Amino acid sequence: MPTPEQNAFLQSVFGINPDIFASNAAGNAQVATAQNPPPKTQAPPAAGTVGGIQKDPNEPDLTPDQKSLAINVEMPEYRNVYDAALQGTSGKSSDPQKATEAAQTIAEEAVKTHDRRIADLTQVQRDALLDAYNRFFLESVQGLASGNDSPNSVIVKAHAMSLRSISVQAKEVERLEWLTATLPQPMAPDCEIVRGKVPGPKNLVLCKTHGHVLDTDTQMVIAHSVEEFKTSRK
Repeated sequence: MPTPEQNAFLQSVFGINPDIFASNAAGNAQVATAQNPPPKTQAPPAAGTVGGIQKDPNEPDLTPDQKSLAINVEMPEYRNVYDAALQGTSGKSSDPQKATEAAQTIAEEAVKTHDRRIADLTQVQRDALLDAYNRFFLESVQGLASGNDSPNSVIVKAHAMSLRSISVQAKEVERLEWLTATLPQPMAPDCEIVRGKVPGPKNLVLCKTHGHVLDTDTQMVIAHSVEEFKTSRK
């Protein structure tokens, strides 16, 4: 059942009367039942009705596009992307109809590609960073919608930017975790060695990724930072 906000959205943006939509939806459900007739012992629907529900002859039927829009409006992702895109499209067009139509197309593209985009995330990202991905995605959509990219290009670029953002965020989280890690312990697979930054034997190097000090002979992290290592040597 649409919320009052969704009803207002249907009425103001797409010109769909919520009461008519509800009546048509109920009629469609009854039509589906009518395609599998009830046992003959049951009375047939009354004349002048659709599936037993009285239909006002003055009420227009929803077009397939209107039905699709009405369904999309009830999807959180559609509404969120539409709202973000509209902020971008309204900034580049003074025509409300053009702005809303452009935002609508972008939101439909987002819904269509949702499963494929989420599949690009690792399981860890889906478990821990999905909210962050969605936030970055909406922010990117808003900015890109103000340009001249096609709806498909807006979604593709927003997706790529969001993946990059959560990757950077994940690395920052990992770096902060290393600052309080108990040492020594084995170096991480993504440690990037930088030589010449740590005083002492050549096997002592800096990790560019996390900022800690590594011993390449033992493949162990031996200090949280160069400063900590220098202090420990005094």
